[in-house]
Amino acid sequence: MRQTPELRFKYDDSIDRGRRVEELLAGMPELQSDEAEGEGVRVEGFLTTAFLADAHTLQTFDFVVANPPFSAKAWAAGLTAETKYGRFDDGEPPAKNGDFAFLLHGFHYLKDDGVMAIILPHGVLFRGNAEGTIRECLIKELNYLDAVIGLPANVFYGTSIPTCILVLSKCRVHNDDILFIDERRLSTSPSKDLLGIVCSLILTSLFS
Repeated sequence: MRQTPELRFKYDDSIDRGRRVEELLAGMPELQSDEAEGEGVRVEGFLTTAFLADAHTLQTFDFVVANPPFSAKAWAAGLTAETKYGRFDDGEPPAKNGDFAFLLHGFHYLKDDGVMAIILPHGVLFRGNAEGTIRECLIKELNYLDAVIGLPANVFYGTSIPTCILVLSKCRVHNDDILFIDERRLSTSPSKDLLGIVCSLILTSLFS
């Protein structure tokens, strides 16, 4: 039986997170709000921007951490067969819900021993149809899902829905089970601590 890792949290008010995030996102395509059209966050062109090793091959990395826009409707805008770079060979996400599109997008940047943590709505755990097919492929066929960390509602600004952190690994040590961690207790934490706690959960999941 796998043991839940001990988690230690620390909040540091001195960190200018806004400036640091801007540095990390420098050069990345901008996500634009399009609330007037009822589309929420517009992601046109975001998935068409790929990190390439050459004209036809994606670069690969040791770790990927992602917090994409939830349930983006226009995730496929601008994508062609040539610019998908095999990211959706394991299943085509729903045309009007980009949760698994961003998961597969990030996952295909991993090296053969790489690990990914991604924050997504709770719905990715149980929605059916195309998403259910992709989820079954990741779990039963590829055996890449390593852990699921359940988070409470109202953790992230701008949405009240419950979320989760999915940890996917191409080099699973415990390859005969999936670790589930229930962190609904975070709903009682002071709001200023939540970002630090979620970051600690992600880092623990990547390096455990």
